[in-house]
Amino acid sequence: MRPDWLKNLKLERSRLFWFRHKQGLLPFDTNDYVLLANAMLRAGAAMFGDAWHWDILRRAHLPMLLPQEPRWVGGVNSDYALELVMTYRPDALSMDPREPRHKYQNPLTSGEWTAAEEIYETHERKRNFAAIKMAHEVRRAMTRALTDGVLISATRSNGRYQEILAEHWNDEARTAWRFIESQMYLADPWQENWPTALEELTHVEMPPAIVPGNAWIFVTEASLDHFNAVSADDAPRVVHPLPAENSGIIAVEVLSEPPTSSPRKRNRRPQDQDLVKPFLAALWGNGIPDRSELKDAELVKAVGDAMQTAWEKNKTVPGKIRTVPSKETILRAAGRK
Repeated sequence: MRPDWLKNLKLERSRLFWFRHKQGLLPFDTNDYVLLANAMLRAGAAMFGDAWHWDILRRAHLPMLLPQEPRWVGGVNSDYALELVMTYRPDALSMDPREPRHKYQNPLTSGEWTAAEEIYETHERKRNFAAIKMAHEVRRAMTRALTDGVLISATRSNGRYQEILAEHWNDEARTAWRFIESQMYLADPWQENWPTALEELTHVEMPPAIVPGNAWIFVTEASLDHFNAVSADDAPRVVHPLPAENSGIIAVEVLSEPPTSSPRKRNRRPQDQDLVKPFLAALWGNGIPDRSELKDAELVKAVGDAMQTAWEKNKTVPGKIRTVPSKETILRAAGRK
């Protein structure tokens, strides 16, 4: 089975974006404007303090190397798998690690895939799930601030900055893609603009950083300073540092504000929804498919199975509810109720 092409492309572009970021190959910040990716890094540090790390945004868009996932030779998961094997298990490589390796000419063997999946489960999975959750919190907080006009954003064209209307951020689902590469499509702010399938099939190793028709997104330094100061003072959410190796994926959760004494009008057990959300993020890191692709019953079953698997592997973790929430609770957590 071939994975979703667009999902794979987004993961590929994200990995290349953060490679360029580390190499200093992206637009630089000025005294007045900060690239959106850099603004996210600073916002995360303000929101989560010592639990935050610059690598979280990169990890949030790494593929899941699970036995049930397709082993796509041309997919980003093969690049990630090869990196893990070379780092942790070079003895499992079918070729001398010093020799050039191309995923199309010398695809991973079945043994290398299996080794990568084992490494992912042992060393990467929990860290990546934690990163997904934290990156999601940062993106939602910033989207709300951009919509409310607390954060001021702008595009850059021919050396000039043009402010983005606050209303052009007022749709979480349709603006989430902008945070992947700090870009937006100028011709239509509500349309995603990615390279075409034809371009992807050419296997270009280093495509242009900016997609034709897109513009880089920046945030004003003054509004970012204000946003971060408020985030740090209010501390609306607390996230524990990346979980210990033996904690299991159910430790990947954001703890809400301390409960107040005000009574709940409806007994929907919101804490059960909080328990479900990390599993939703882990299963569908780039967004839950709509009902035409994933029926409610399929979604509920996938979440329930994932929770049971996690609990079987972590039987001694205290203080966790061991009953799968109701269908209604899972669908509410997924935004389908």
